[in-house]
Amino acid sequence: MRLFKLMIVDDEPVIRNGMANCIDWKHVDCQVVYVARDGLDAYENIEKYAPDIVITDLRMPELDGISLSKYIYENHKKICVIILSGYSDFSYAQQGMSYGVTNYLLKPVTENMLFDAIEKACGIIESNRHYHEYIHGPEKAKDCNYETPDLALIARKYITENYMNSISLCDIASFLHLNASYLSRLYKRTFGITISDELSQLKIEMARKLLTETDFRAYEIAKKIGINDPVYFAQLFRKHTGINPKEYRRKHFIDRFTGER
Repeated sequence: MRLFKLMIVDDEPVIRNGMANCIDWKHVDCQVVYVARDGLDAYENIEKYAPDIVITDLRMPELDGISLSKYIYENHKKICVIILSGYSDFSYAQQGMSYGVTNYLLKPVTENMLFDAIEKACGIIESNRHYHEYIHGPEKAKDCNYETPDLALIARKYITENYMNSISLCDIASFLHLNASYLSRLYKRTFGITISDELSQLKIEMARKLLTETDFRAYEIAKKIGINDPVYFAQLFRKHTGINPKEYRRKHFIDRFTGER
């Protein structure tokens, strides 16, 4: 099993050594490859140890957690960053998120909180790797800088390939190994539409095509686009088109006949 490489950054020896030695990182498929005494130490060694995930304190001399996150975001986008802080000021979290920080955790941090953050980061890394291997091939993918929006692209690709089945947000999140709420927010932020609305639009577009190009009955079309309840299908169709499936088919044939004449 592949272990994700983890770098721990903290200017307090007790905290950094405690995190490195007192937590069973293999429980979340990780191994500590370097323990940095501050942000500058991490900066100087990040290329040498090539971590997948960096857990860093916020306030440190020389180079703080936000500045380190900015450097990683601009130069090593494949790395996921988790910031630990004793400061609840939301402006810090906003700064971190603008540099691609995957989690901003307030101290005191429990082992479960860390594990949840790590599992989220691992999911992002694996999903991005999968996407780039699919697009560029396994060899070229090694040189790609992954970005969080790629996850939304993978989700959209999965939706366009599977919308005719009965799939949901939870199914897509499970496929990507992501939290459903996180995926929902990411998708809306990236494309300006919810996953539910995206699915509905694709289903109804295909239903319109089948209504005008085939002789399938409405309940048969509903099943072909992953909707088992014909009543719900009719309601959804009316919501998107203003008329029910039967009226839509009749109107299409009348318009086509009138147009041909």
